Amino acid sequence: MSQIKTTLSVEDKQLLIRNGRLKFLLHASQQEIYDQFYAWRAKLVKDSAALQDLNGAWPRTFVTMLSRRLGKDYMGLVLLAEQAIRNPNTTYTYVAATRADIQDILTSPQLLPKLSQDFPPECRLEYKSAHRGMAEGLYVHNGSVIKLQGLDLK
Repeated sequence: MSQIKTTLSVEDKQLLIRNGRLKFLLHASQQEIYDQFYAWRAKLVKDSAALQDLNGAWPRTFVTMLSRRLGKDYMGLVLLAEQAIRNPNTTYTYVAATRADIQDILTSPQLLPKLSQDFPPECRLEYKSAHRGMAEGLYVHNGSVIKLQGLDLK
């Protein structure tokens, strides 16, 4: 496991953020999952050419079972924010069990404010509610969006 220390200057943090490198925002246990995610993703990319014959049925979902109070929502949003910053004009979906869980995420002082406290303006996640054909989600100035959905679809 390669742990990144958080004793970085604001300028160093902003450079990492602009480049979509957000691992430093995570604690050691989260960084371990982060490393597992990127190892899985690298294998997926490597294997994707061989799996093309499956007509889209190849595994594209990273699943992990984690304990309570690990910071799963925060870690998931960090991973998606990283991808949204790196890949302009892309759409990602963050799914929680219920719509109420999404509301808890949006109103938690531990999540969104903590996540974007050091973000430069062009990388900040801006919450927008659903309107005029736009999905509810967290928008980045580069055109990317993290849609927020509860499985109860309410």
